[in-house]
Amino acid sequence: MPFCQVIVDIAHEDIDHVFTYRIPEGMNLTPGMRVHVPFGRIRRAEGMVISIEKQCDLDASRLKDIEAPLEPYAAVKPEIMALVMYIHKTSFCTLAQALRLMYPAQMRRERIREKQREIAVLTVNPAVEAQVAASQHKAPKRRAILELLMAQENREMESAEIRNRLGECRPAL
Repeated sequence: MPFCQVIVDIAHEDIDHVFTYRIPEGMNLTPGMRVHVPFGRIRRAEGMVISIEKQCDLDASRLKDIEAPLEPYAAVKPEIMALVMYIHKTSFCTLAQALRLMYPAQMRRERIREKQREIAVLTVNPAVEAQVAASQHKAPKRRAILELLMAQENREMESAEIRNRLGECRPAL
């Protein structure tokens, strides 16, 4: 039964070494592939295969099996893996931190969120605008928002900026 060396994607000093896992029969892995592995008693972790070994000096019965590859291809080339090892040896970072530097953003799905901005845009026609601006009705926050947007060249502003200037005004926005 073949074995593989895996960097587990947990950036902690106590886990800063390579772990050995069994490769289940029928599973084809190559160095550079990302895999799911059991870690500890109840945890599941992501890891990167760094080498495939035919033999292992450890007691094979105590080793855990690779659960599954994340993709059917190697995500990191051997020369990039060599760079990971070099960065780890020459800087103050864990193997997992060095490896994360090599992942494209799309591969770090759960760690990267799309940045969203909420923008308020004034789309009222000029006649209504003038009427609202001149009125003394009971909505001072709406009036203040309207005046802020009217003062903008493109008649739009990030909602966060409006709230910074006027205080909490979500209902009026």
